[in-house]
Amino acid sequence: MKYIALCFIILALSSCSNNSNITKYNKIINEADTFKIYKRVNNTLVLKKLIFQPDYLKSLKGILTRHVNSEYQRKFIPNATIEIYKGNKLNGTLLIATSKENSFVNFSSTDFGFGFKLTYGIGMYLDGSD
Repeated sequence: MKYIALCFIILALSSCSNNSNITKYNKIINEADTFKIYKRVNNTLVLKKLIFQPDYLKSLKGILTRHVNSEYQRKFIPNATIEIYKGNKLNGTLLIATSKENSFVNFSSTDFGFGFKLTYGIGMYLDGSD
């Protein structure tokens, strides 16, 4: 019985942590004023887009916060990266794998990090950023 109670407590705490990560992530995204999108070309990440205009920011923020469900981070070599800035300060980075076998996103900031499955919106946005 104690084992079941302990498992329940651990599950509840990890669930709260996941929700907290999503809340912090959404705050970082919504406060951002610049996004830099890099794509891998010949084993080098190359800047493809610099987003800072209000209309484009609003659209991208909606895409980056839609359907995000926290998971553990995975190891992979990203073929795209999105850097998130507020002012001149880098507040977070999205490392993105878009392959059919491993489509996943790792988010990292100085305070925390988590992973999530690549969403349709992010994948489509990256496809249009060539």
